[in-house]
Amino acid sequence: MTVDETSTLRMKERDLRKHQFTGLVEHSHHLLRCSACGRDLIDVMVTEPNIQETFRFRADCPHCGDHSFPSEPITGGVYLGPAEGLDWHATSVVGDTVYVSLVKRTK
Repeated sequence: MTVDETSTLRMKERDLRKHQFTGLVEHSHHLLRCSACGRDLIDVMVTEPNIQETFRFRADCPHCGDHSFPSEPITGGVYLGPAEGLDWHATSVVGDTVYVSLVKRTK
């Protein structure tokens, strides 16, 4: 199993546990990875497809200092979750793009 497959599998397992507690229904799922080091950054899950708002998402990488490529346009109400080992630092919206800044989780 590759690093990407292992990381994606862990994220899917965590998402399944999260769904059990929140009751969210996933209609589509988008994973943003760093464009330089390839690590998982944020999970964008469309939970309310009937909301007619469209955004792109881009996340800064706390591992290498680079960032993800902007996502394709995503329409609907979304749930954003940081990848394993990461936490939110700041979020801002400029035009139709949501910029997410992450930090490594401390123990």
